[in-house]
Amino acid sequence: SHSLWYFLTLTTGPSQFPEFMVVGMVDDVQVEYYDSDIGKMISRRHWCPDAEVKEADNKEFAVKDFYFGMRDKLQVLMSHLNHTGGHRTYQVIAGCELDDDGSARFGRWDAYNGQDAMNYNMMSYGYTVLIPGVVMDKARLQVTKFMMDTFYQPLCVRVLKSYLQQERSRLMRRVKPRVRVFQKTSALSGGTEVTCLATGF
Repeated sequence: SHSLWYFLTLTTGPSQFPEFMVVGMVDDVQVEYYDSDIGKMISRRHWCPDAEVKEADNKEFAVKDFYFGMRDKLQVLMSHLNHTGGHRTYQVIAGCELDDDGSARFGRWDAYNGQDAMNYNMMSYGYTVLIPGVVMDKARLQVTKFMMDTFYQPLCVRVLKSYLQQERSRLMRRVKPRVRVFQKTSALSGGTEVTCLATGF
Protein backbone atom coordinates (compact mmCIF):
# COMPACT_ATOMS: atom_id res chain seq x y z
CA SER A 1 0.00 0.00 0.00
CA HIS A 2 0.96 3.66 -0.37
CA SER A 3 0.01 6.55 1.84
CA LEU A 4 -0.48 10.30 1.91
CA TRP A 5 -0.54 11.73 5.43
CA TYR A 6 -0.81 15.31 6.58
CA PHE A 7 0.55 16.31 9.99
CA LEU A 8 -1.10 19.52 11.23
CA THR A 9 -0.08 21.48 14.33
CA LEU A 10 -1.84 24.49 15.86
CA THR A 11 -0.19 26.27 18.80
CA THR A 12 -1.28 29.02 21.17
CA GLY A 13 0.80 31.10 23.51
CA PRO A 14 4.44 32.08 23.15
CA SER A 15 6.30 29.95 20.62
CA GLN A 16 9.19 30.21 18.18
CA PHE A 17 7.09 28.34 15.61
CA PRO A 18 4.32 29.64 13.32
CA GLU A 19 0.82 29.37 14.81
CA PHE A 20 -0.24 26.73 12.26
CA MET A 21 1.89 24.24 10.29
CA VAL A 22 1.11 21.40 7.87
CA VAL A 23 3.54 18.78 6.55
CA GLY A 24 2.45 16.41 3.75
CA MET A 25 4.18 13.03 3.41
CA VAL A 26 3.89 10.43 0.63
CA ASP A 27 5.16 7.04 1.79
CA ASP A 28 7.07 8.82 4.60
CA VAL A 29 8.78 11.23 2.19
CA GLN A 30 7.97 14.93 2.73
CA VAL A 31 6.35 16.43 -0.37
CA GLU A 32 4.52 19.54 0.89
CA TYR A 33 4.72 22.17 3.60
CA TYR A 34 2.51 25.02 4.80
CA ASP A 35 2.78 27.43 7.68
CA SER A 36 0.70 30.44 8.68
CA ASP A 37 3.68 32.80 8.24
CA ILE A 38 4.14 31.82 4.57
CA GLY A 39 0.42 31.45 3.90
CA LYS A 40 0.57 28.96 1.02
CA MET A 41 1.35 25.31 0.34
CA ILE A 42 4.92 24.80 -0.91
CA SER A 43 6.41 21.79 -2.68
CA ARG A 44 9.15 20.13 -0.64
CA ARG A 45 10.19 17.57 -3.23
CA HIS A 46 13.92 18.26 -3.09
CA TRP A 47 14.46 16.06 -6.15
CA CYS A 48 11.99 18.25 -8.08
CA PRO A 49 12.17 21.71 -6.41
CA ASP A 50 10.19 23.67 -9.01
CA ALA A 51 7.21 21.31 -8.97
CA GLU A 52 3.71 22.73 -8.67
CA VAL A 53 1.59 21.78 -5.70
CA LYS A 54 -1.19 19.54 -7.02
CA GLU A 55 -4.75 20.82 -6.48
CA ALA A 56 -3.41 23.98 -4.82
CA ASP A 57 -6.84 25.69 -4.65
CA ASN A 58 -8.48 22.71 -2.96
CA LYS A 59 -5.58 22.43 -0.54
CA GLU A 60 -5.80 26.13 0.30
CA PHE A 61 -9.48 25.64 1.16
CA ALA A 62 -8.64 22.51 3.18
CA VAL A 63 -5.91 24.27 5.16
CA LYS A 64 -8.29 27.07 6.14
CA ASP A 65 -11.05 24.60 7.00
CA PHE A 66 -8.73 22.54 9.19
CA TYR A 67 -7.30 25.67 10.83
CA PHE A 68 -10.71 27.00 11.91
CA GLY A 69 -11.94 23.55 12.97
CA MET A 70 -8.81 22.83 15.01
CA ARG A 71 -8.97 26.28 16.61
CA ASP A 72 -12.59 25.66 17.68
CA LYS A 73 -11.77 22.23 19.12
CA LEU A 74 -8.75 23.68 20.94
CA GLN A 75 -10.97 26.30 22.59
CA VAL A 76 -13.54 23.66 23.62
CA LEU A 77 -10.85 21.49 25.21
CA MET A 78 -9.09 24.40 26.92
CA SER A 79 -12.42 25.46 28.43
CA HIS A 80 -13.40 21.91 29.44
CA LEU A 81 -10.04 21.22 31.06
CA ASN A 82 -9.92 24.70 32.63
CA HIS A 83 -6.66 25.58 30.85
CA THR A 84 -6.01 29.29 30.55
CA GLY A 85 -3.02 30.98 28.98
CA GLY A 86 0.30 29.27 28.42
CA HIS A 87 1.44 27.17 25.51
CA ARG A 88 -1.15 24.72 24.13
CA THR A 89 -1.11 22.50 21.04
CA TYR A 90 -3.76 20.83 18.94
CA GLN A 91 -2.50 18.30 16.42
CA VAL A 92 -4.12 16.26 13.67
CA ILE A 93 -2.89 13.42 11.52
CA ALA A 94 -5.17 13.00 8.50
CA GLY A 95 -4.73 11.13 5.26
CA CYS A 96 -5.31 8.08 3.17
CA GLU A 97 -3.82 4.76 2.18
CA LEU A 98 -4.21 3.16 -1.23
CA ASP A 99 -3.74 -0.57 -1.81
CA ASP A 100 -2.50 -2.13 -5.04
CA ASP A 101 -6.03 -3.45 -5.70
CA GLY A 102 -7.37 0.14 -5.70
CA SER A 103 -9.12 0.05 -2.33
CA ALA A 104 -8.60 3.15 -0.20
CA ARG A 105 -8.90 4.06 3.47
CA PHE A 106 -9.10 7.50 5.07
CA GLY A 107 -8.33 8.33 8.68
CA ARG A 108 -7.98 11.20 11.09
CA TRP A 109 -6.64 11.36 14.63
CA ASP A 110 -6.71 14.47 16.84
CA ALA A 111 -4.62 15.22 19.94
CA TYR A 112 -4.63 18.03 22.51
CA ASN A 113 -1.38 18.76 24.34
CA GLY A 114 -0.08 15.33 23.38
CA GLN A 115 -3.18 13.46 24.61
CA ASP A 116 -5.47 11.61 22.18
CA ALA A 117 -8.60 13.76 21.90
CA MET A 118 -10.73 12.19 19.17
CA ASN A 119 -10.53 10.02 16.08
CA TYR A 120 -12.45 9.49 12.89
CA ASN A 121 -13.48 5.87 12.47
CA MET A 122 -12.98 4.79 8.87
CA MET A 123 -15.43 1.92 9.18
CA SER A 124 -18.40 3.64 10.84
CA TYR A 125 -17.66 7.08 9.32
CA GLY A 126 -18.06 8.77 12.68
CA TYR A 127 -16.10 10.46 15.43
CA THR A 128 -15.12 9.08 18.82
CA VAL A 129 -14.28 11.63 21.52
CA LEU A 130 -11.54 10.21 23.77
CA ILE A 131 -11.39 12.78 26.59
CA PRO A 132 -14.04 11.96 29.23
CA GLY A 133 -16.77 14.54 29.66
CA VAL A 134 -15.99 16.51 26.51
CA VAL A 135 -19.05 17.30 24.42
CA MET A 136 -18.42 18.47 20.87
CA ASP A 137 -21.06 20.31 18.86
CA LYS A 138 -22.96 17.51 17.10
CA ALA A 139 -23.99 19.69 14.15
CA ARG A 140 -20.37 20.72 13.58
CA LEU A 141 -19.23 17.08 13.77
CA GLN A 142 -21.87 16.13 11.18
CA VAL A 143 -20.59 18.85 8.83
CA THR A 144 -17.02 17.63 9.39
CA LYS A 145 -18.10 14.02 8.72
CA PHE A 146 -19.79 15.15 5.48
CA MET A 147 -16.61 16.98 4.43
CA MET A 148 -14.45 13.93 5.22
CA ASP A 149 -16.65 11.65 3.12
CA THR A 150 -17.31 13.91 0.13
CA PHE A 151 -14.28 16.21 -0.09
CA TYR A 152 -11.23 15.12 1.91
CA GLN A 153 -11.16 11.40 1.14
CA PRO A 154 -11.63 11.82 -2.64
CA LEU A 155 -9.10 14.70 -2.69
CA CYS A 156 -6.56 12.67 -0.74
CA VAL A 157 -6.88 9.66 -3.05
CA ARG A 158 -6.61 11.84 -6.19
CA VAL A 159 -3.51 13.61 -4.88
CA LEU A 160 -1.87 10.35 -3.78
CA LYS A 161 -2.51 8.75 -7.18
CA SER A 162 -1.07 11.83 -8.86
CA TYR A 163 2.10 11.69 -6.75
CA LEU A 164 2.51 7.97 -7.36
CA GLN A 165 2.14 8.48 -11.09
CA GLN A 166 4.67 11.35 -11.17
CA GLU A 167 7.23 9.81 -8.88
CA ARG A 168 6.75 6.16 -9.75
CA SER A 169 10.44 5.38 -10.10
CA ARG A 170 11.41 7.14 -6.86
CA LEU A 171 8.53 6.35 -4.49
CA MET A 172 7.72 2.82 -5.63
CA ARG A 173 11.23 1.39 -5.64
CA ARG A 174 11.76 -1.47 -3.23
CA VAL A 175 14.86 -1.53 -1.06
CA LYS A 176 15.60 -4.21 1.50
CA PRO A 177 15.81 -2.81 5.04
CA ARG A 178 18.60 -3.42 7.51
CA VAL A 179 17.05 -5.11 10.55
CA ARG A 180 18.44 -5.28 14.08
CA VAL A 181 16.80 -6.90 17.11
CA PHE A 182 17.48 -5.77 20.68
CA GLN A 183 16.48 -7.71 23.78
CA LYS A 184 16.41 -6.46 27.36
CA THR A 185 14.71 -7.28 30.63
CA SER A 186 11.87 -4.92 31.51
CA ALA A 187 12.35 -3.18 34.86
CA LEU A 188 8.58 -2.95 35.38
CA SER A 189 7.42 -6.49 34.63
CA GLY A 190 10.64 -8.49 34.86
CA GLY A 191 9.77 -9.99 31.45
CA THR A 192 11.76 -9.75 28.27
CA GLU A 193 11.25 -6.78 25.96
CA VAL A 194 12.21 -7.25 22.31
CA THR A 195 12.67 -4.27 19.98
CA CYS A 196 13.05 -4.57 16.20
CA LEU A 197 14.68 -1.66 14.38
CA ALA A 198 14.38 -1.50 10.59
CA THR A 199 16.36 1.18 8.74
CA GLY A 200 17.60 2.03 5.28
CA PHE A 201 14.45 1.41 3.28
